[in-house]
Amino acid sequence: MNETIARMRLMILFVLCVGAVVVWILPLLAEPSAGKNLQVHFLDVGQGDAIFIQTPDGVEVLIDGGPNSSVLRELSQQMSFFDRDIDMVIGTHPDTDHIGGLIDVLQRYSVDTILTTENKGNSATAAAYKKTVGAEGADIIFARQGQVFQLGESVTLHVLFPVNETSNIESNTSSIILQ
Repeated sequence: MNETIARMRLMILFVLCVGAVVVWILPLLAEPSAGKNLQVHFLDVGQGDAIFIQTPDGVEVLIDGGPNSSVLRELSQQMSFFDRDIDMVIGTHPDTDHIGGLIDVLQRYSVDTILTTENKGNSATAAAYKKTVGAEGADIIFARQGQVFQLGESVTLHVLFPVNETSNIESNTSSIILQ
């Protein structure tokens, strides 16, 4: 009889522990920014830029990545711990303060599409970025004015610049401009 009561107590304790995990821990691991509105996050990456967009349909776009891996810390505050996919990464131009962190992003996350410019840059960071982009296996698209990307049902991304190929233009002048 005492053995049956002890087993029943252990079973109740087990059920309560599982219930606590479901009620308290799993919501903490859920996507922190989930919602029905378009969300645009300007990430603090020090010098340079990084903008993370989440559409109501769950499409995720990262524009630039700052100069180093600090973008990973910032992304972890916006994305679920288990989310290892980003739909689109955009490197606006090949200066280190814009693409340096994208190298780490491409190594950590699976990316479907990379929007970039033909401007090569002549730094070691630009060369490493180009190599990492090639190894990602993503669709690589060179930005051109007039391109439109559908980011779910209600959000579109329009390329306003560049108009032409940009390999012979100064890197800042060759930057991708989006709306």
